Amino acid sequence: TRIRLAADTSAGLVCAGSSLDGDNWCLIYNAALSALRFLHTDASVVLDQTWNPSLNTWYHIAIVRSGNSWYHFVDGVQIGSTLTDATSVQANNATVAIGAFNDGQTSLNGHLASVRIKKGEALWTANFTPPSLPLTPC
Repeated sequence: TRIRLAADTSAGLVCAGSSLDGDNWCLIYNAALSALRFLHTDASVVLDQTWNPSLNTWYHIAIVRSGNSWYHFVDGVQIGSTLTDATSVQANNATVAIGAFNDGQTSLNGHLASVRIKKGEALWTANFTPPSLPLTPC
């Protein structure tokens, strides 16, 4: 997924599910903590890594799970250490929200492009060269 922030404000980037049933997950930029965050299972699992993006700059971001290991990458470079969590990300039939939280609130002030969700295969577990795709805002 590629992202360009126009303001340093928190936002849901890609989210699915409802906090009412606990079967949810969300990739978030948390401005207050300067963190790239993945949370799931009604936020009972929160995986944060410090990230201080510059405004109006395109970044390639990826959150990858391989077994119980979680990796956060920005522009192909792992940020922070590998996190460990064995909790299953629950399946749900909810609509995926792109550029906002699942309830449509806290919209992204910026752009997302080339959003991809890949289940069942960890594409990267070490530093990599991000795919070279056109950075066309959605």
